[in-house]
Amino acid sequence: MGRSYDWRSLETKRVRALMSNNAEEYARLCYELGMEPEDQELYNQGARPEFDLSGLEKEVNERELKPLKPLKRTVSNTTYKKFYDRGVKLSTNLWRNTDSKMGLLEEYFPGKGGTTGMSPRQIGTKFANMLKYAKRRIQ
Repeated sequence: MGRSYDWRSLETKRVRALMSNNAEEYARLCYELGMEPEDQELYNQGARPEFDLSGLEKEVNERELKPLKPLKRTVSNTTYKKFYDRGVKLSTNLWRNTDSKMGLLEEYFPGKGGTTGMSPRQIGTKFANMLKYAKRRIQ
């Protein structure tokens, strides 16, 4: 046998939502119970989408927009070329030549090459990534 649907508890909740002006709960329960709402305004308020963005659209005047400037590269291709030429001679092992790798990073990339507080593996990884990028950049 099928279970009976207890609509009385939902009706009680719906009446409470109506009395407390809880629009969302009232609209949900009216819909669930299939009832015509007594307070159409409260129902409409609760049945509205949570975020109504229709009034936020604005036509932008193209003269208001400033054209984007191309990004300036802070490090030249010649710097990457010099770094690559010297760095490619060092070991690809992350743990070897740590002092030499650290020196090259700080010499060619003083802003990006900071290695203070890094472990030898971190220095090796950073060096390998910069070397890989330098190779792509100069080709």
